[in-house]
Amino acid sequence: MSGMPIQIAGIPLHPLIVHAPIVLVPLFVLLVLLYVVIPPIRRHIGWAVFTLTILAPATVFLARLSGEEFRTAKIFADAATEINKHEGYSTVLFWLLVAIAPITWLFAALERGRRTARARREDSYTPVASDGDDDSATTRKLSASDDDPASKGRVIVMVVLGLVMLGLAGVSAYYAYKTGDSGARMAWEDTPLDK
Repeated sequence: MSGMPIQIAGIPLHPLIVHAPIVLVPLFVLLVLLYVVIPPIRRHIGWAVFTLTILAPATVFLARLSGEEFRTAKIFADAATEINKHEGYSTVLFWLLVAIAPITWLFAALERGRRTARARREDSYTPVASDGDDDSATTRKLSASDDDPASKGRVIVMVVLGLVMLGLAGVSAYYAYKTGDSGARMAWEDTPLDK
C-alpha cells in the first residue's frame, strides 16, 4: 500500500477518524466550562471531565496520524499550503488539550479536598455548655478554619486554575473550529456542490 492511505470500505481513515475530535473536543470544552463555573455539579460530571482529558487529545492525535498518511495521497498534491495550515491548527489544538489535562486533574484534586473538608466540618460538632443550671447542651459547627487551615489558599488556587482552564478551553474551542473549518474547506471547495 505504498502512497495510499489506509482505507475502511473504500473510505480513507482520516475522514472517518476526524469525527471523534469533532464531537469530543467541543463536549470537553462545554464540560470544563460547567465544571469550573457551577460547583454543585462537579461531583456529577467530574468523571466525564477526567475521561475527556484523556480521550480528547488522544482522538486529535489519532486524527493527526491518519492525516499525515492521508496527506501523501496524490489528490492533495496541489494543496500543500492549505494542508500546512490545517496541520498547524491541529498541532496547536493537540498541545492545548495536553496542557489543560494536568491543570484539570489538579483542580479536581483540590475540589475533592474541599468537599472532604466540608464533609468533615459538617460531621463535627462540639458541645457548648449553656449558662443555666440545667444539663442541656447546645452544639455549634466548627468554622472552616478550625479543621481546614488550607481552605482559603485552596480557594485562591482553584480560582486561578479555573481561570486558566477556562482560557485554555476557549482557545481549544477556537482551534478546534479552525482545524475543522480548514479541513472541510479543503474537502468541499471546488467540488460540484459548490457550483
